[in-house]
Amino acid sequence: MSTDLIYLAIDGERGAHAFDEAMEKLAGGAEMVLDLSSVPRVTTGSMMAMEKLAAAADEKAARIALRGVNIDVYRALKVGVGALYGSLQSLHRDELDHEKRDR
Repeated sequence: MSTDLIYLAIDGERGAHAFDEAMEKLAGGAEMVLDLSSVPRVTTGSMMAMEKLAAAADEKAARIALRGVNIDVYRALKVGVGALYGSLQSLHRDELDHEKRDR
């Protein structure tokens, strides 16, 4: 059985709208990679959209991986989306350590 892989670069300037578009593209059983490297911080609206996306992923048995997450965004997502975080695959520990060293 083949799994669809969806790769999306999230534009930090578009905020919640970018996550809403990601939700529209999410298919059942798909794997989605969200590149957050251009997202310097998350707003309340973005956090709410990300929670909706995580809930939709759970409903559709889809998986979401986050790529290029800076440490501040990572912490905000982990706290803000905490209850739904099982749908989101976090960064590998070495990638987080790399982000810290680059600051």
